[in-house]
Amino acid sequence: MLEKYYEKLKGIVHRCRTDYYLHLWEIEDWDQEGLICLYELLEAQPDLVEEEKKLYVY
Repeated sequence: MLEKYYEKLKGIVHRCRTDYYLHLWEIEDWDQEGLICLYELLEAQPDLVEEEKKLYVY
């Protein structure tokens, strides 16, 4: 389930990758951190699963 939501939101993470440069970070590192942040967000705000449009606000 988490991967399904991340596929929709990973463009936001990749946009941050172009805005912020972190030495030695590869795209897989950005994806991993994006998944961790999404997991923590959905744990704290489980109602976001039902209202998918709100995911783009965070």
